[in-house]
Amino acid sequence: MDDSEDFDPRGHLSSARAAVQTAYVARLTDFGQAGNASKLRSLWMLDAVSNERTYLHCLGVVGTLESDATYSLLDHCVTDDAETDMDVASQQGPLSPFEQIRAGREIIRAEARALEALSARVDAEFDRAVSLIHQCRGCLIVTGMGKAGLIGQKIAATLASTGTRSHYLHPGEAVHGDLGRVGGDDTILVLSQSGQTEEVLRLVSSLRQLKVPIIAMTGRPDSELGAAADITLDLGDIEEAGTLGLAPSTSTTAMLAMGDALALVVCHKRGFGPEDFAQFHPGGSLGRKLSKVEDVMRTLDECRVASERKSVREVMVEASRPGRRVGAVLLVDDEGSLSGIFTDSDLARLLEGQRDETLDHMIADVMTRDPFTVPVGTRLPEAVEQIVRQKISELPVCDVQGRPIGVIDVTDVVGILPGEQVPAQDEKSAQLNKLLRVHAGSEPIEETGSGNCS
Repeated sequence: MDDSEDFDPRGHLSSARAAVQTAYVARLTDFGQAGNASKLRSLWMLDAVSNERTYLHCLGVVGTLESDATYSLLDHCVTDDAETDMDVASQQGPLSPFEQIRAGREIIRAEARALEALSARVDAEFDRAVSLIHQCRGCLIVTGMGKAGLIGQKIAATLASTGTRSHYLHPGEAVHGDLGRVGGDDTILVLSQSGQTEEVLRLVSSLRQLKVPIIAMTGRPDSELGAAADITLDLGDIEEAGTLGLAPSTSTTAMLAMGDALALVVCHKRGFGPEDFAQFHPGGSLGRKLSKVEDVMRTLDECRVASERKSVREVMVEASRPGRRVGAVLLVDDEGSLSGIFTDSDLARLLEGQRDETLDHMIADVMTRDPFTVPVGTRLPEAVEQIVRQKISELPVCDVQGRPIGVIDVTDVVGILPGEQVPAQDEKSAQLNKLLRVHAGSEPIEETGSGNCS
């Protein structure tokens, strides 16, 4: 079977049949060993059936054609037959590549079905929990043991980042002194699928004495935890995924989803917006994307600023600044308002055109009037979008009076620009380097149109 050719799943079923029959003859002895009787029967009955899934199941059992074509057959034939998939997912012993894929898919499907069922359980108790958390004057303390505790830590982190003060309390540490972290204004969210976890129940007993509200998240509302709680969020009777059906998997997925639902609905109820989110996420690329232009711009003392009444030569001599240089001069009128911009590319064009006399003219005659700008307070992604859309390298930031307060330089935001739309810095460098070859007959630079050219 040639993987490089276009593959038609149905057209290769006869090839699959032949391959399985060949493999059956070759491996009859091995398959006859103890524990492989079901596999032997699958191959033995091959000639008596015409179902595509049976051919592919046998292919997977034998494991003969582990190629792209085999997996194309697999993708073509696998359906949403949950009963068949569960049989594979619960099968003991080694799995073929085909069966491993089927088992993985079924585990994900099982968790998805549990989440679908969970969504139907969101009722008035959920509404009460949202209101209690929203009205809480202290912290929402999340607790749970084992895997539930790990999910609890994530829920606490999500709550904290979306406007609800929250932290995690380990049940074991709580009864050895950390119970002192709980205040009278706090609310407790307790996670336990069984509702009978020993360490959790010991903690709940102490919490009841402190008279703090308790929200239970459990699969058994009639458990000791459910009975002790003021509000119970019922996760339902959940079966864990996988061969054993024991490791917390579907239940922890349900807990995580319910925790996200609580956090995000409370977030909405608080009116928590992008500005608030940015305040809690100042670091990393996320914080950078949520920041405002004044947080990342080159401030005015780092920029070249000059009067529009001066000559080009005077501006180039007097407006120099130490350190990293912005590739444009901001030009202001007599009131200090931004009237234009003059970029390094503008200067390069003058010199290459051998227009030396223009150097002694007022820069207002050659500057770009009414350049693209953004007002102070603009979100950085909006400024970046304008840089990309207008294909510019410098974007002045102005106050409400139109006076410049800084510049967004493309080199400062290149990390959050769409990769394929970053203005060409190599071209910019090439233009500046040509200044060293003025009057040497270099090739003219293409005009880029009006705007903050660079």
